Amino acid sequence: MPARSKDQRLYDDLLNLKRHLRTCKDCMAALKTVDPYMMCRAGLLMTLRAAQGYDSVIRLRVAAHSHGNGHVFACPDLSKHGKPYSITAPALHVTAIQDGMF
Repeated sequence: MPARSKDQRLYDDLLNLKRHLRTCKDCMAALKTVDPYMMCRAGLLMTLRAAQGYDSVIRLRVAAHSHGNGHVFACPDLSKHGKPYSITAPALHVTAIQDGMF
């Protein structure tokens, strides 16, 4: 099985958290009352894990924007795709450049 990227792990963690928040009675009640102390332990741990993953991915995005050493984005102007995309757009690492098509 190939290693998952930090982007994929964050996506999986967020998906699991979303599923949990929709099925756990304690967490649903905590969301309705906006009281994190009502969340179950599993919901709290999933939330913390997603927050750590987000921090890790954002750190990579900032480094890619700042240094530019071989990291590019699929679109040169991420802001045209909205704020969510500009935050989550994957940084691609350039390994080679081709001058012509063939």
